[in-house]
Amino acid sequence: MIEDKFPMNYFKMSFSPKKMFLGRDSLRWYQKMVIVFFLLSLMLIPISIQSKNVPSIKLDALYPKLVQQLKTEPSNKELLKEISIVDGKLIGKSSDIKSSNIIINPEKTDQASLKNNVVFFPNRLELVDGEKTIKIAYDEDLTIHRIASMEEFISFVEENWNEQTVFYRTIGYTFLIGMLVLVSSVFLIFGTSFFIYLTRKNDLSSIKTYREATNLVMNALFIPTLVSAIFGMFHYDVSLMLTIQALGLAIIILLIFVKTKFNDKLVTA
Repeated sequence: MIEDKFPMNYFKMSFSPKKMFLGRDSLRWYQKMVIVFFLLSLMLIPISIQSKNVPSIKLDALYPKLVQQLKTEPSNKELLKEISIVDGKLIGKSSDIKSSNIIINPEKTDQASLKNNVVFFPNRLELVDGEKTIKIAYDEDLTIHRIASMEEFISFVEENWNEQTVFYRTIGYTFLIGMLVLVSSVFLIFGTSFFIYLTRKNDLSSIKTYREATNLVMNALFIPTLVSAIFGMFHYDVSLMLTIQALGLAIIILLIFVKTKFNDKLVTA
């Protein structure tokens, strides 16, 4: 009889509590690392699908002082009426009207001292709030012509900035959630393995090494992770997905114990 090789042996063990237990010494450490990243990839499938719906960032969350001053200072609205951007180009590079927070095409010598300002350059718009700065490039579809209110302008900036940064926000969002899932999975695997390893002190337990315990947990983790990933595709909630994964692992470990009592001699053919 030909023995199944990795990774087929892992999948065959993962659907039977008895095989999960009897195959607790079948994986090498490098194979366990492959399994960890495979399980992580399953969890990331719904996350990557949902990342296209990454929430938009509100301007007042990033620049609270600047947004407040833009709304309360009357001169800002008056100067905004003088600004026109047509076909991605700033029309009219100077104005007799002065504003506390809006500047049109400043000199290079003045740029270093800018703080809490909206700065219109010939080819881009910059928002400066202390040491934080975001830039919005003018493209051919971007047009500002006599915006009626400061609220309209703020909404305009939010919409264009979110549109231009969606790729970077998606990558950042996926990375952060992925790291959360990875850390949670690692703690789940090695934490559960530790408690199973403690059963070695019981004479009835055939589990004698931590390596066996981790192998057993990884065997038991495939089905809960698969169920969690499928659930996440239809109802995306990372915390709920992690709960399903952890609860599913606990149920399968309990089934393994009921079927085997962690003792090779009690496992019936």
